[in-house]
Amino acid sequence: MVNDKDEKRIEQQGRSRLRRGALATAVVGIAVVMVLSAYLGAASVPSGAATRTNTAGTPTSGPHVQLSSIGPVASNAFAHVNSTNWAGYAVVPAAGAGSIQEVTAEWYIPTANCSQPKADGAALSSQWVGIDGFNTGTVEQTGTAAYCSANGATPVYYLWWEFDPYNAAQYVYTANAGDLVQAYVLYNPTICVSGSCGVYTLDLSDISSGNTISVVGGGWICNAAAVCEGGSDASAECISEVSAGGYVLTKTTPLTFYACAVEISGTFKGIGSFSSAVASTNVLTQIGPVSGLKAQTVSGCVAFAYGKSEFTVTWHHYN
Repeated sequence: MVNDKDEKRIEQQGRSRLRRGALATAVVGIAVVMVLSAYLGAASVPSGAATRTNTAGTPTSGPHVQLSSIGPVASNAFAHVNSTNWAGYAVVPAAGAGSIQEVTAEWYIPTANCSQPKADGAALSSQWVGIDGFNTGTVEQTGTAAYCSANGATPVYYLWWEFDPYNAAQYVYTANAGDLVQAYVLYNPTICVSGSCGVYTLDLSDISSGNTISVVGGGWICNAAAVCEGGSDASAECISEVSAGGYVLTKTTPLTFYACAVEISGTFKGIGSFSSAVASTNVLTQIGPVSGLKAQTVSGCVAFAYGKSEFTVTWHHYN
């Protein structure tokens, strides 16, 4: 029997492909509008779009790149990697297969429990989709977070976006546990702005609350340290992680990524559905760097939409 949540998710997935296509075809117009409004001061940012300031939230998240790989890699269809901060799936295009153009997924924000052993420590767990980040020094991403300011605090949930290392995570809206969110990161290499080619669109919608983040950026946007937005487009991911910066991994209910899918040079498939000729698939288990225990584990992919694209991340231990 299909429950109310499943009905809402299935209905939304029917719309998601159309919305994805609309975003891809409209990205030129969006880029022009956002560049003019956000960077040249020609107009105000459209209602509901994210600004480039941290407008909500107190956590200071660290880099969202994969910090390290530890332990052996299994010799089977998927590479099984132990990571100190990531849990989920990541794909890397094969040589000559082309570039990543999109990653998308839907999930319900997991419920957090702020009771944790580090009495005076903050806890932070992030759930996101992104391009780059797997064994690269950059990542373009958007997602949700569950934050505990201290042991026993009331959890706070956020919607955020980030071009790492150009900026830290930008916490734009608060949210609620159980909210259904839909996320996209799109990349169009053919659009050029100020002599820099390649435009990213970060799009996150909280279907439950109606709040939406929409940010467009690229290599023409640089900070005072001459670090610019964008990267090598060498991977795509659906990930649950503990952010760097001394945070404990927030204890959460299991997180299921629905319809986690990737587009590589025009081929759109579930993240676990690409042949080895097109992309290598990496399954990441988070291992506590101090304890050595499994902090988060990942299920296998199961067919739901667009091939093998649904999987669950389960919390086991504080890092």
